[in-house]
Amino acid sequence: MSGRVAPAPVPGFGGYVPPALEAGIRLFLDANEGLPGRAVVEALAAADTVEAIRRYPRAATLEADIEARPGPGVAALAPGSVLVTAGSDDAIARACRLFLGRGDRLLVFEPAFEMYAVSSRLVGAEPLGVPWPEGRVFPLSSAIDKARRSGAKAVALASPANPSGAAASPEEVLELAEALPDISIWVDGAYGEFAGRDTLAVALSRPNTLAMRTFSKAYGLAGMRLGWVAGPAATIGALRAAGAPYPVGSLSVLAGLAARSKEGEAQMGAFVARVREERATLQALLSRLGARAAPSEANFVFARVRSALGLKAALAKAGIAIRAFPGRPGLEDAIRISCPGEAGAWSALAAAIEAAKEWL
Repeated sequence: MSGRVAPAPVPGFGGYVPPALEAGIRLFLDANEGLPGRAVVEALAAADTVEAIRRYPRAATLEADIEARPGPGVAALAPGSVLVTAGSDDAIARACRLFLGRGDRLLVFEPAFEMYAVSSRLVGAEPLGVPWPEGRVFPLSSAIDKARRSGAKAVALASPANPSGAAASPEEVLELAEALPDISIWVDGAYGEFAGRDTLAVALSRPNTLAMRTFSKAYGLAGMRLGWVAGPAATIGALRAAGAPYPVGSLSVLAGLAARSKEGEAQMGAFVARVREERATLQALLSRLGARAAPSEANFVFARVRSALGLKAALAKAGIAIRAFPGRPGLEDAIRISCPGEAGAWSALAAAIEAAKEWL
């Protein structure tokens, strides 16, 4: 007798499907990708590609480098405090496997990065939202109260947030962690380099917090799928066991080391400075043309417009991809535009927005 094995349903699970690539797009400003520095490109060009391809990758060198220099103004971490992951997505998925189980709750700030819901539901947990609309102060008291009343096992805080660009202050993150000492707090700083004040030091200072970072944004390595998570060594050891033993490739490790070199960091800093200038100009441009653009601490600007799909289509005709959110409740009129960080690309974007102002 033959039959077909059906997968067990996951309640509320729709998965995350990346948007399809549109024909004719030359400028991709829909995924908040950065630009890799020259140091990374040169390091990859000089790599022994055969050895990198044939050997199982070892990320220990990059992990040790991050432990020695976690970030500006942050003291060195103890050995075993960092795990290199396949982007922040991998760190989120591992944290969900480690801290959550069937029937547990993960507190998220809405609108939230989609992978919190995806990864928590895959382990049978429920994402529970705290509203954090664009332009509003961080809902610290509401989050603490809801976490306590709901019995949440973990809190996922992206700061700056995606898609709104809003940021919590280091003091607010610290107060959140201290008010909920028995709850795991995940401080996702994917866009931290672009913020006025980074929360990395706070995220590394408490026994119940994890700091999650990525090389995809400020370093421009989205295609390498490279990130890291840091915290108490015992927790990091458990996270290491909660996923694949070789999560990133050898070329990705090499790119990460080059990005963190003195030259690489200088190139990243120049890119971030350029993006911050573009961000302010983009927000002002959108506002002048009628959109409701929100203040942003990330490498993008979030705005409410007359027709999100109309603006997306108009810019696509000009060869520019931006992000709209069809089907996501509360975001039907919203768009998100990444700052390109490059003079020529910025000029093309500004001209296209001016030409499409009827949709704003």
